[in-house]
Amino acid sequence: MSEIQWLTVMDSTDGPVEHAKIFCVNRHWFFLPVSSLGEHSLRLDEVTPAECQQTVRQVMKPPLITIEAGAHLAAATFLMRHSHDSSLVVVADNTREPVAVITEADIATAVARGRSVEDARVHEVVTAKLMTIRADVVVSDAIRLMLPEGAWHLPVVDGRLLVGMVKLADLVHAYLVPGPVVVAEP
Repeated sequence: MSEIQWLTVMDSTDGPVEHAKIFCVNRHWFFLPVSSLGEHSLRLDEVTPAECQQTVRQVMKPPLITIEAGAHLAAATFLMRHSHDSSLVVVADNTREPVAVITEADIATAVARGRSVEDARVHEVVTAKLMTIRADVVVSDAIRLMLPEGAWHLPVVDGRLLVGMVKLADLVHAYLVPGPVVVAEP
């Protein structure tokens, strides 16, 4: 069971700070500006999994951009930069099914190890095993799946078909601020 701990930031000796809530979910810390909560107020006794019945489908964004496993890292870097995202779903060349997720961290690690983005292929540097999630999973369960694995992004599938991508930050926001979630498009 996830335990949420809160720390409220009201001001700072270094100057004014936007009112915010800092919270910890299973030893992972998040910063949530109060201005992003709108009319909602957060109290620990109000944030319970029973009240947060939103599903991943309500939080995910469509998979606008994917990349094939055989593509060069330069292509992945270009696509990430122009889509303003830090990851891409890697799909099989022939079936278009998700096979991995490549992140900026994967590319940075490859470059730090001397790999050329023009020569290295996506499938050669992807390090994490593929985790996917169904669109009908409740947000709190999705968070519990992602945190222990250190996953920041998950492909959303319907059967084996890619239907979206969800970010941990969007799931945590939906968990803490029940109600309609609007995910900003890049």
